[in-house]
Amino acid sequence: LKPETVEILDTGDNFINVSWVPSKAGPRPSHYNVEYRERDLHADNDVVDGTNSEKSWPLSEDVKPDPYTENLQMTIDGLSPGTRYQLRVTATNNFGSTSSGIRDTSTEGESPQAQAATPVGRQGWFIGLMCAIALLILMLLII
Repeated sequence: LKPETVEILDTGDNFINVSWVPSKAGPRPSHYNVEYRERDLHADNDVVDGTNSEKSWPLSEDVKPDPYTENLQMTIDGLSPGTRYQLRVTATNNFGSTSSGIRDTSTEGESPQAQAATPVGRQGWFIGLMCAIALLILMLLII
């Protein structure tokens, strides 16, 4: 039942594309979910018995197993750029559910926190403003 191999196929500014191989042993799952959460919001001591506790794992839409494919995949959209995420794949059937191991990954781009942390002196708008003021002063000195 537990998904075997979970891979991160691709990441972008606001998405992660995940692929997994369904287990070939045991009963077949009725559906899968990709669960994810921001990594920085959860401490390492949140781990219980090798898996993280059930706190704050938003679910993706259900992914139905396809008997004709070896791999299943899903794209998680609407994520924040430059952010670290944890994700896992959960298989569910009539007997319960089980999750894969946790995978850590990051979206691309610059996080809003990193953009806000850039000093004013290194931001483009500030440099442009200072150049314009210097040019005006130079013109006034020449005249």
